[in-house]
Amino acid sequence: MPVAILCGLDFAGKTSIALWLQTFSREVALRTTASTEIESVKKKDLVIFVIPGHRRYRFCETFYQTLFPMMDVLVFVVDAADKKRFDEAKEYFAFVGEMIKKYSKKKVKVTLCAHKQDLADAVSGYYLKKVIAPRQNDIKVLETSIKDEISMINLLRVIYGERKLDPFDVIIKQLVTKTKAKGAFIADETGLPLAIYGDEADALTFLVDALKFYNERENIDYLVTGANGQCDIVIYKRYQNGLVYAGVLGIDGNQNIKEVVNLMRVNLDYVSRILEKRWV
Repeated sequence: MPVAILCGLDFAGKTSIALWLQTFSREVALRTTASTEIESVKKKDLVIFVIPGHRRYRFCETFYQTLFPMMDVLVFVVDAADKKRFDEAKEYFAFVGEMIKKYSKKKVKVTLCAHKQDLADAVSGYYLKKVIAPRQNDIKVLETSIKDEISMINLLRVIYGERKLDPFDVIIKQLVTKTKAKGAFIADETGLPLAIYGDEADALTFLVDALKFYNERENIDYLVTGANGQCDIVIYKRYQNGLVYAGVLGIDGNQNIKEVVNLMRVNLDYVSRILEKRWV
């Protein structure tokens, strides 16, 4: 179970990111207030802590002494449009680096988020890294926005790290072949894509929409949407320790939907058995 910690100045967007990763809801993520305490978000296989960013709290060493020994991933969030505070963010980033050296007991993956890319004045991740951490070549840089669902899924991928998922690649290709879909995805309940086929942007957008749909409703067997003679379908399977989803995009709307769903269920049976062996 990875433990991720979000650091950054006040109003950088840390809590919004954490809530989006928990709920996949932009509306929930936008309803945040400044915090003076450590916040936590928990999902299956993932814990996220958010350290408050106000100056009077961000240099409280007790926070780092408590959290950093268990940390796997550090996400340092910067409001990429707030250029007046870049020097302040650079100072804080250097302090966090010292806290990692002092308290971390693991090799920590550090990611710099050039956040709020939806704002017109936001700088690129490349530019921000030159300002905040010019000499640190081992950190990953992402450009993110809670209004850009794909960027948030990519952040989730970074937090989880690389997993060997070759069997899922085989399964998804079989699923596409049998359903004659233009694209497909397999994902776990946290929203982490296990395999994607076809246009990644379309697949991830459909994945996020489907997860939001299922989070708001219960006992829905499968979801079908369609336009221009084509259909997209997503189903889920509950197994011993969680959920797993499969979606197909761009199938012929004249196909028998129930037959397609049954094919998808067969593939999810394979996926759930792999997950039970691999991650339980």
